[in-house]
This record gives sequence, structure tokens and C-alpha cells, in this order.
Amino acid sequence: PYAEYVRENILTPLGMTSTTPEIGDVQGTDKLATGYSAVRRDGRRVEVEPFEGGGMAPAMGFASTVEDLAKFASWQFRLLETGEREILDANTLREMQRVHYMDPGWETTWGLGFSLRRRDGVTFVGHGGSCPGHQTSLQMENGDKIATIAMTNAMVSAGSFTQRAHE
Repeated sequence: PYAEYVRENILTPLGMTSTTPEIGDVQGTDKLATGYSAVRRDGRRVEVEPFEGGGMAPAMGFASTVEDLAKFASWQFRLLETGEREILDANTLREMQRVHYMDPGWETTWGLGFSLRRRDGVTFVGHGGSCPGHQTSLQMENGDKIATIAMTNAMVSAGSFTQRAHE
């Protein structure tokens, strides 16, 4: 099964012991913060119903922690530096982090599974996650080996937090 394969071949070798490829595994436990909506017209946020990725779990069902995402970022920095093969070949990761798509307005660029952007001549590689009540952003600056991670339990732009933290 998909989740078993991911655990055995990716998460366990990376030491990502608090990450699951299916958010339903942690719904209703103390391992997942209660999710809240965006601010409503009356200024309040309301609790959001638990989210199940179901058949879309490979695209949007992961649940993780800041510590585990830091391990994921460290692995990428290490792989790019050594050029070795660890879970996947370093050249595969380089290819994933190369621009493959750019929208017509030149505002959004994508690699394979990663967003890419440049700010003041510096390239940032990252990925965001979002499901009702939660948003996450991982942003890496490979040159200086700096990763910033933000996780929210409300519908806010986690990416704005990672950018500010990097600054």
C-alpha cells in the first residue's frame, strides 16, 4: 500500500518519525492541532471539520511536524552537497528543483514538486501545504543552507511567515 511504501522507503530512512502520509492517521489525536477557518466577517475564526485526503492523499494528505520538515530540508542540503544517492540520486533532486514551468506573467515558477522564486538574486525552493484549517510552508535557500518552516492551524498565508523568518 502507498502509505506503507512511503513510510518504509522515505520517512523511516530520513528519521521522520512524526510524519504520516495520511492525515487521517492523526485526526482527533493530540498530534494534530485543531484547525480554524479564515477570519469571518464578524472577526471570529471557527473550528473546521477534520479533513480526509482519501484517494488524493498522495497529493495532499501528509501531516508532519516542524522538526521532521527540518530533517527533510537537511537531507536535501546534504544530498546536494555530497552528490551521493540517498533515497534518490542527487541529480534527480537537482532536476526537481530546476524551473520546469513558468506562468505567462512570470510570477510563478515550478520545478517537479517544488515552487521556485527569486528575490534579490537569491533562489528559494519550497513547497506549501494546505487543507481546511491548516497551512504549511517550507522554504529553502540552498546556497546558504537555510530552511524556514511555518505551520499554522488557521487559514492564513504560511508562506508569508517563512519569508519573514528568512529575512
